[in-house]
Amino acid sequence: MSGEVGDFPVHAGLVAEGSVIESASPALIRAPSRPSARSNVLQFAARHPESGISPLEALRRVRIASITVMAAVAVVATVGLVVAGLRMMILAPVCWLAAEIVVLQLCRHLDEMGGVADALRRQVLYGMTACVAGVLIQRPDVSLKLLLILGFFASAEVTWLLVLRLPRVRRTIGIASPSSALIVADRSTAAETVEDRAGVSSTNVVGVCLVDGHDREASVAGVPVLGTVDDVVALVQSLNIHEVVVRLESPLDQEWLSELQWSLEELGARLTLVTRLRNTRSGRIKVSGMGSSIVLGVAHARPTGLARRAKAAAEFVLALTLFALSLPLLAVCAVAVRLDSPGPVLFRQTRVRDGDRTFTMLKLRTMHLDAEERRAELEESNEVGGALFKMKADPRVTRVGRVLRKFSLDELPQLLNVMRGEMALIGPRPALPSEVEMYDRRASRRLSVKPGLTGLWQVSGRSRLSWEESVAIDIEYVDNWSPSLDVRIALETVRAVAFKDGAY
Repeated sequence: MSGEVGDFPVHAGLVAEGSVIESASPALIRAPSRPSARSNVLQFAARHPESGISPLEALRRVRIASITVMAAVAVVATVGLVVAGLRMMILAPVCWLAAEIVVLQLCRHLDEMGGVADALRRQVLYGMTACVAGVLIQRPDVSLKLLLILGFFASAEVTWLLVLRLPRVRRTIGIASPSSALIVADRSTAAETVEDRAGVSSTNVVGVCLVDGHDREASVAGVPVLGTVDDVVALVQSLNIHEVVVRLESPLDQEWLSELQWSLEELGARLTLVTRLRNTRSGRIKVSGMGSSIVLGVAHARPTGLARRAKAAAEFVLALTLFALSLPLLAVCAVAVRLDSPGPVLFRQTRVRDGDRTFTMLKLRTMHLDAEERRAELEESNEVGGALFKMKADPRVTRVGRVLRKFSLDELPQLLNVMRGEMALIGPRPALPSEVEMYDRRASRRLSVKPGLTGLWQVSGRSRLSWEESVAIDIEYVDNWSPSLDVRIALETVRAVAFKDGAY
């Protein structure tokens, strides 16, 4: 059984006679999903809107619970200060409680409540204020006492925020129902938006409203089509939707978008605007204004100037240290390579680095001497495709070579390439000149930085990756480089090597 909203097919039970949406009709939410190659597979199970609450009511309940807990903490602190004979300090709990109540009242929806990081930032601000107050009254001992009191408040608030995430606590408050979202987009971007949110957001996508005319499709990427842009506000109100996700490149009227913003503000729901800009992390985005317009500035991705020199210097020191520590192991591997098969210990191959320049990459030899000549006859067995050649059971690999590859020991001589400035410790996979000849504009982005001894490709499956996946991962690294990303990759590399993840 199904009905229609604005001439659109709607999931069974959503429409009541004589009304746009019946408040007691079942909506759809995401059930536990399983990962797929690209994103999570979305599955939906029926839910009644009355089992949830409106965004405004959820915010009100969280406010009341938080103020109650903070007031109890302030009372405990006050009693403790009185018992300790620090009556002059009882103003601290009062000021702290007043400041936190103001912060809670400024929040317009649940997402603005913040988390642990926001709470700690506020405590740091309070601490700086306490220090300034101590300097002004020339009482550093007062500042020290205030800092200790604020430390207690910070611990209590962080504990509360963590406890608030527990399902049992949320059920006690009455906000156990998960947040829900409605996507507003055209046909070409609706499915893309659903898949992008899968696995990266705890919000349940309950439906899609299409902006480009009537559509009688039952669903988009597993999400039901609930109507058009004319039905958005009614759906938000009837189904207790917490967030409306709008694709900016969809053909939407500016006046409609402004009115939607006003309506959602009255309902306590959040408006989220999504751009087509992809593969760019939020840290590179700066929001500013230009007249009455909102401007998104995108910072350069690659390290430049002092940051690039500092990265190169740190990698040189680390490579030198690792090379010195690995010399005994390198000697053992070299002897094993020499005894296993005839030929040189080191394998030298021309690779392409940043700026389309070439260099000679060093590796411990893991193949027989005629490996290059035999590649043509094995081309049909390529398991990767594209410009990259990989075989899980490559007959050209020697016995010792298989062991070296399993533990990535054949790549240790590349530490010399790092010390010579030809490679980085972390970066895209070094490319062959024959591969580069097949690059399009997108793949050429990999050559914007130095190739790495390890990288996102190393910790994301390595040889199991297809050519397209390998390129996408390298571009992800180039476009979103940061020191913290390098540290994470380095730690993940240790795990990948230890468990021989994707190596052959």
